[in-house]
Amino acid sequence: MSNLKIKSDVIVDGNVTLNGIISGGYIAGDGSLLTGISATSIPDVVYTYTTNVSGASFVSHNSFLGENSNSLFTTQKAIIDYLNRLVLTTGFHAGGLADDNTTVLNNIESFDFATTSSSSDHGDLTVARYAVAGSSSDTHGYTAGGTTGTESNVIDRFLFASASNASDVGDMTSARHSVAGHSGPDYGYVSGGSDSGSKTNIIERYLYATTGNSSDIGDLDEIKNGMAGVSSGTHGFACAGSNASVTLSTITKFSFQSSATVSDHGDVENARDIPAGISDVLGGMGYVCGGQTTGALTYIDRFNFASCVTSSSHGVLGTARYFSGGCNSIDSGFVCGGEEGAAASNNVIETFLFASNTTSTSHSTLVQPSYALCGFQN
Repeated sequence: MSNLKIKSDVIVDGNVTLNGIISGGYIAGDGSLLTGISATSIPDVVYTYTTNVSGASFVSHNSFLGENSNSLFTTQKAIIDYLNRLVLTTGFHAGGLADDNTTVLNNIESFDFATTSSSSDHGDLTVARYAVAGSSSDTHGYTAGGTTGTESNVIDRFLFASASNASDVGDMTSARHSVAGHSGPDYGYVSGGSDSGSKTNIIERYLYATTGNSSDIGDLDEIKNGMAGVSSGTHGFACAGSNASVTLSTITKFSFQSSATVSDHGDVENARDIPAGISDVLGGMGYVCGGQTTGALTYIDRFNFASCVTSSSHGVLGTARYFSGGCNSIDSGFVCGGEEGAAASNNVIETFLFASNTTSTSHSTLVQPSYALCGFQN
């Protein structure tokens, strides 16, 4: 077994190791260029490789996707897909309520992680709604559920690569709002939420590769809504929120499988409702940002995907807010919009480094001040 650095080596099926950078990018096993991959865009992470009895090579990592799972890449495509997922350049946010607290939005907006330019219009959802769940595949953003005043069961998706409107690709098992969204490798997941005032514990998923309705795969360990949705490569985390009577601090973990295995995963340091969730998949950490109890909060908490412990403080937001959209680049979290209090929506996108415990800073602004929106990254 050999130790390799992803900056200098790419491993593919057939025991082939391709060293070095060709024309500013990495070469796949079929000779094509892996777009967006460069020596400076990939973190310096040590991987290992070996050969199994059938002769197919695989790659593992001692903290692969943050969970010390030694998960295997069994195909060349899996390796390439994972490398491409590490190169994130653009944030997106969709839906929400305008700052008049009345106008329901269908906006899809995008912004550049590397510059401080304001968001730009990217298209429209099929149905204007707020309190939606967002999930990101490699190529598309998905919104599920939400409400216009009446709960929605719509699942729609939009293309990351070019400005375009979303298309309806299926329905949830039930219409719900204030749901948490989670992004798996092949499926988008939706957990919890409220249906006509009744909070639920449902976990369901829908396949990225085809159109179709979602399917119920299990239940959270308690009914709740308004959670921060966080994702590792193998699990979803439903963080904080509220149940029928109280604001919660609990983190519920479930597996990305056809029948979800659910477990308690500790607590956020401060109980709160409707915070934003952000995922640092490579670093193995989840972040819970803002939220509210009796008023808007500034907390940024983080927790380890691999350990069931209480989260720790990771600084504060520059402005207290709740019902924001969260997304991430490789090294930073971004908190988009949100509600500061009655009739005071926020149009600021704040950012913080995963490596530093500090106050977040203003990055850019939304086209439309809004709250109860969801975030994506590509």
